[in-house]
Amino acid sequence: MTQLESAKAGRITDEMLLVAEAEGLSVRDLCGQIALGRVVIPKNKGRNFHPRGIGKGLRTKVNANIGTSPSSCSFGKELEKLDAAVSAGADAVMDLSTGGDLDAVLLKVLKKAQVMTGTVPVYKAVSQMLAAGGTCADLTGDIIFREIENQCSMGVKCKIIYIYDMTKQKLWISWICLSDI
Repeated sequence: MTQLESAKAGRITDEMLLVAEAEGLSVRDLCGQIALGRVVIPKNKGRNFHPRGIGKGLRTKVNANIGTSPSSCSFGKELEKLDAAVSAGADAVMDLSTGGDLDAVLLKVLKKAQVMTGTVPVYKAVSQMLAAGGTCADLTGDIIFREIENQCSMGVKCKIIYIYDMTKQKLWISWICLSDI
């Protein structure tokens, strides 16, 4: 059962208790905000990290970006960056890697991270396309959705998705969190 389903049924979860305590709120008020869709708790069954609440009336969360590049790819350095971010108080980390074995980097970060961890799937899709001699124009929706599915299967539930509307010449950026999936 998801946090939203629990909240709509009036059931308090362990995650709601932890977030309410961290935010200085009553757990009933928090549950109500979740039920209304004003707050989310990005916590999934596949990873063990301290849950954080995101949404209306909650404190601002700090996100740290880490990641390899084609010119600098070291598992050790990425894990050092992760440790530094968490010790400095980051509530979440985004792995923005574009170089090296991207799945291996992400798996190591996910294994070690004690905070929410997200990605930008199009970064990996584009990186692989370019490494294979293609161009960004070769990128298709199917390729991007396969990568989103791949990252979900690895345990990533929070993603930033870029959508470009060619007819309106507008870029949409969406932060998506899939919990309990």
